[in-house]
Amino acid sequence: MPEGKIREMGLLKQMVKGLYVNNCFIALAASAWYLSGAVLLESEVALVQVPMVLFVFFGTLSMYNIDRLFGDEWEQVVEVIENKSIKQVLFAKRHAKVRVQLLLAMPPFLLLFFIPFSFLPWLVLPFIIGGLYAVPMWKNGLRIRELPYFKVFLIAFVWAWVGSCLSGSGSASQACMLFVQRFLLIYAITIPFDLRDMSADKAKKIKTIPIALGGRLAWASAILALVGSGVLLMVQGHSLTTWRGVPLVVALGLIGAWRPSRTWAYYLAGLDGVILLDSALVLSWHYLSP
Repeated sequence: MPEGKIREMGLLKQMVKGLYVNNCFIALAASAWYLSGAVLLESEVALVQVPMVLFVFFGTLSMYNIDRLFGDEWEQVVEVIENKSIKQVLFAKRHAKVRVQLLLAMPPFLLLFFIPFSFLPWLVLPFIIGGLYAVPMWKNGLRIRELPYFKVFLIAFVWAWVGSCLSGSGSASQACMLFVQRFLLIYAITIPFDLRDMSADKAKKIKTIPIALGGRLAWASAILALVGSGVLLMVQGHSLTTWRGVPLVVALGLIGAWRPSRTWAYYLAGLDGVILLDSALVLSWHYLSP
């Protein structure tokens, strides 16, 4: 097979794995996470939530694609912006990945027209944080996620917000309790990603929790966050407390078994899968229980 054809197939495989397999799984987890939060805060979830579920799915998909776009493909983005030939921008093979990622950013904006106005204020904060997280704010391509210690807390905040406050359901105290409980869970399962990326972050001079505290203390902070999440889960006193403890136990086992040699399946199906497992248990209880 010609070398050029092999490179094209390699690019296609990378796009399918990165844009569709990894990111679609995370987007599915986010939409289920949002819906499960709405269920936990109110007994009935109206059909008005459907556009929001779709928005969260495509919004998460777009945000992760944009993060990758302005990170790994930043030089290509600059080339596309500065390129004066429309033909090259639209049809050049080297810009194919950039074009696909930009196209995937369109559905969330279209879905905004179908979301009730009452939901829009709850979207402002995660939209701003997500934008600052992914898009470079400085000429050198630096993003807010690359500022010292920001990344893990930004991720935990946005995911916790999506899984609690975004639905605008329940009382303020219930939403706050669920927010903190889910914030601690997301913090815990994000630390292994930072442990994995320590060498790369050091090379880029990005300060993260594992780099500041050391691998062992960062690992211990993840365990403590899980314990705190479990305590808050019991304080909430929901009828699902026992079942919702299962994802925490799974997360504890995964974090305890972390090794630098873990493959992408450990992070995607394992750690990210904890989010989907928690959501699936809540939604199964709500929709399938008699």
